[in-house]
Amino acid sequence: MAEISKQSVTGKVERMQVKKATNGGKYTVIKLKGKNFFDWNGYCEAEEVTQGDTVRIEHDGDEYPRVTSMEKLASGEPGATERGDNQQDKETRITRICALKSAARVLQGSDLSYEERVKKITGLAKKLEEWIIG
Repeated sequence: MAEISKQSVTGKVERMQVKKATNGGKYTVIKLKGKNFFDWNGYCEAEEVTQGDTVRIEHDGDEYPRVTSMEKLASGEPGATERGDNQQDKETRITRICALKSAARVLQGSDLSYEERVKKITGLAKKLEEWIIG
């Protein structure tokens, strides 16, 4: 027997739609990060999930992923922040570090005092960051 791999995704619910199956049963389609997940067991109702809520969904990883568990996350809870927000912060930090490192290299051999060099490095780093970001 093949083992079913469990996968997990966390994000904001973009859309929810209750549908009726051909056998008469109901299921909910949850759109999360542009992908549809199918809740046949009423997890959405049990967790009182609505559009815009942040959730963690475990699913079977199939072509039409079936929800195997769902957890509604509070907005301050770890994982409740969209990955895109974290990625943007990370990219900003990387840009700033690169600009600061470049500015320090440029002024490395200068005859300025420590305080003057720090001011020049941070000023140049800010200009480099603005130039990089555009």
